[in-house]
Amino acid sequence: MTRSSDSIAESMRQDGIPEEAIAAWQETQAEVGCLDKVRDAARSIGSIARSGFRRATAEEQARRMGICRSCDHFTGVTCALCGCVMEIKTSFTAAGCRQRRW
Repeated sequence: MTRSSDSIAESMRQDGIPEEAIAAWQETQAEVGCLDKVRDAARSIGSIARSGFRRATAEEQARRMGICRSCDHFTGVTCALCGCVMEIKTSFTAAGCRQRRW
């Protein structure tokens, strides 16, 4: 049985760990795991394939990339949430943002 992150955070407080360190740890716990990224990538690829690999217009891809570039989850190449290479993902009409931003 695993402990909830709330109970672990409370134990950390009782052990005298600073709130800033606990907050940083909690942020790492919220990160998307590798299996979640694989699942999301498989879903995206399936949607793209079912659409016949239809490509977005250059304007639409540029609009989507602009949204990605302004997002905290964009690493400069990939999305930290879904793990996709965004220059590729934004080019397909059937692909979408995990956070529904586009």
